[in-house]
Amino acid sequence: MKNIKNWKVIKRNRATDGRVQVIYEFKCYRIIVSDANYMPGGYQISAEAIDRDSYLPSIYVSAQFGQTVQTISVQTTSWGTLEISEIDKVVEAYTMAQAVAHEIEKAFPECFDEKAQGKQIKIEWCENFIKAVFRKKVPEGGGIYTGCFWDMAERSGLWVRGTYGTPMSEALGKLTKVETVHDDEGKFLYHIFKLA
Repeated sequence: MKNIKNWKVIKRNRATDGRVQVIYEFKCYRIIVSDANYMPGGYQISAEAIDRDSYLPSIYVSAQFGQTVQTISVQTTSWGTLEISEIDKVVEAYTMAQAVAHEIEKAFPECFDEKAQGKQIKIEWCENFIKAVFRKKVPEGGGIYTGCFWDMAERSGLWVRGTYGTPMSEALGKLTKVETVHDDEGKFLYHIFKLA
């Protein structure tokens, strides 16, 4: 099992048949990784908040029967009505969960190796797609609504909705920056991608 930079190994278990399970802690999460030859990439992964009373959601890593890759998702839960001061905590918790999901994909790329239409997606293809979108659809110096961009990326076959740490994400990180758009009163409206 891997030693992963910035992940603290809490416990290592070995079954009588030689399979290994390692429990890591990273940021606010406990991540359990077990040898599993029945799963794409050879690992079964789960992640839960260390503080179960926090707003941090569970992170699920799974694959349906016959799939060649695993997918990662974050549990959404309704807390009913919340005080305004609590909303910031919820947003912060989901931002943390997203960051941890990205790190899981980086640490175990063999589980999340995305293929589209039978071919391995290359970062260069994604970079060319991003440049073409900005050249054809976005006024110079302008930005594009993130949701609109992701819809186009999905239609292109270069990105699969709900996945993180993909070549498209890497290309976006290299070529763009995310900016927040507010209304006249300073309230959040949406996010846009702009060329960096």
